Amino acid sequence: MEYIPIDRKRDNVEADNLNSIRDICGFLKINGKIGIFGEGTTNKEPETKDFNEFDTSFIVLAKRCNSWVQPITNLWINKMGLKQKVIVNFGEAFKIENMSADEAMNRFMSIQKSALMENITIKNELISKKDKGV
Repeated sequence: MEYIPIDRKRDNVEADNLNSIRDICGFLKINGKIGIFGEGTTNKEPETKDFNEFDTSFIVLAKRCNSWVQPITNLWINKMGLKQKVIVNFGEAFKIENMSADEAMNRFMSIQKSALMENITIKNELISKKDKGV
């Protein structure tokens, strides 16, 4: 799997990602697909809230490159006597085009929250089945 390195500002206050951003925009303009973790990480502690803080830079990038945003949520299931599982939910993709960054972020978060609620419902069903011996 190929990747484009990004230094997070919280890890390196002098991070300069200009060349990486240019590479990403070039790839998006030829209809390539880029996976960006809007929370800046895939690692969460079990005690964390539903979402970490999202950085809006992916919204700005999608608007600048006229590309699609595909919201994706993951919910890890462990510590329940179940084998470790993950529920992945692909929300409705959308183009930002004429939206402001705030409107696009609100739409993104609305889709994320809806998908997370769906994931939690699935998780509860899995726990219920396990409790019933299914």
